[in-house]
Amino acid sequence: MMQLRTLNENIEKHYGRPDLGTLILAALSKAVKDLDNLTAEDLAPIDEFHIRGRQATMELAHILDLNADMHILDIGCGIGGPSRLIAHEFGYRVTGIDLTDEYCRAASMIAERLGISHLVSYRQSDALSLPFADGIFDVVWAQHAAMNIPDKAPLYREAHRLLKRGGALAIYDVLSGPGGLIILPVPWASSSETNFTSSPEEMRNLLERSVSK
Repeated sequence: MMQLRTLNENIEKHYGRPDLGTLILAALSKAVKDLDNLTAEDLAPIDEFHIRGRQATMELAHILDLNADMHILDIGCGIGGPSRLIAHEFGYRVTGIDLTDEYCRAASMIAERLGISHLVSYRQSDALSLPFADGIFDVVWAQHAAMNIPDKAPLYREAHRLLKRGGALAIYDVLSGPGGLIILPVPWASSSETNFTSSPEEMRNLLERSVSK
């Protein structure tokens, strides 16, 4: 338990920024954005941390062929960029969770300013033990989340538990390849204490085992 607590603290330390919401608003103001009439496009340069940004989010959404009646769980939501984009573009209802509480507060603030807080909600939570009932989500969505988690089996078991029958797990993640060790720091990790990329084969095996339980 102490080891897991230390890992969570390291992850929050890497991602966390004090009073992040105020910093975001200050940056938008400096970029001459109207803070009382923000649009999704205004936030595009800052609110999707993953590789290929909004293009990747839109591609994943189109692959899934979703509809507005679906409820999506976004694991590792960050400050809410992907969840706000798919809610704004398609009208999907999204619940976002993130280990970093400051991200969740910033995400909620931005959603309210964009006028979509009726579609998106955010809460701080550990992805390995989520506070939701079984089988309530149509989609579990994870973009650049698992590379910070050393034991990924509980993550995928939780995703399987939370999905409705016939639901979909949508993953866009950083994986390790044949090129050798990753040279740190990288955007998702300052040191080996928070870098836990797996190979495609390892991820496939973990996913198969999570479904067979």
